[in-house]
Amino acid sequence: MRKVAIVSGKGGIGKTTLAINLGYLLHNEFNFNTTVIDCNLT
Repeated sequence: MRKVAIVSGKGGIGKTTLAINLGYLLHNEFNFNTTVIDCNLT
C-alpha cells in the first residue's frame, strides 16, 4: 500500500482537482484500487 498526500497551506490552488484527477488516472489507466479523501483543516 502506498499513500500520496497533496498538501498546501494556501487555498484555491487546485488540490481537490489534482487529487480527483490523480485518483481517476490511477484507477482507470493503471488498475490501482484507489480511495480519495479530501478535507480542510480550517
